[in-house]
Amino acid sequence: MPVPGESIDLLVCKKYRPALERDYDIRFAPGAIAGLFSCELTLPRQPTFGFHGLSNMWRYTDDGVMLEIVNGLEPYVLRSVKIVILILNYSMACKYAMTERLFTIMQRHISRDDAIATFRRAIKAPHADALFSFCEELAAWP
Repeated sequence: MPVPGESIDLLVCKKYRPALERDYDIRFAPGAIAGLFSCELTLPRQPTFGFHGLSNMWRYTDDGVMLEIVNGLEPYVLRSVKIVILILNYSMACKYAMTERLFTIMQRHISRDDAIATFRRAIKAPHADALFSFCEELAAWP
């Protein structure tokens, strides 16, 4: 049984991998081959069959639909690294209206201290604080 907060991906790929390969004849693709089919925290070099995670959904989803999805998330998701990476991705794509809207949704559900901590878990210093400050400035604009 997974421990709350424990990554299912790590459980499957690390802890249970030997048993899955031995007992069920499941094979795991090497990273280079897996990257041809899906992506998560890295940018794909070519079109992929799929993607993993909220942080990539924006590439394939209309902004309005993306806002509906994020608005429906449980607050614990808004404390996750994935939401910060999503905000970062919109920011890097110069989609500042979406950057601001996503940050505003985050602000409505978690404290400023929790938000800063989440940014710092997701992005190395000093970039986390710089992105957080940028988002605060966007959210403060009339």
